[in-house]
Amino acid sequence: MVRAIVAERMAPRALEPVVLDKFEYRYQDLIDLLCISAKDGLNQERSGKYMELRDWFGRNYGVYRSILIPYLSLANEEPDPFEAIFMHQSLKTAINSDELIAHVQRTRIALEKCRAQAERMPV
Repeated sequence: MVRAIVAERMAPRALEPVVLDKFEYRYQDLIDLLCISAKDGLNQERSGKYMELRDWFGRNYGVYRSILIPYLSLANEEPDPFEAIFMHQSLKTAINSDELIAHVQRTRIALEKCRAQAERMPV
């Protein structure tokens, strides 16, 4: 199901420019939302925010994916944990996912490694 939705992404030329800071900001918004919702419960505002973030990631992750994948060390046919976080049909299914915490840990580590590498590169 996740792969089918991601496959419907917009063409790269129609996506926003690659700015890792923008991705990190949206990613942190998503993680914060998931944590707050898991702790304090669901409401209409949080569910709406999840759908907004899901839509943004669905449109834009394709550009960032090529930058982040090398830092994930995925095994053959292993699903992308970034996609596994943001492609749920609802906030409720996202926070009730058995593998959510593992996916968050893996994606956070990958993002930190990517950021560290980017900071070492000359401008």
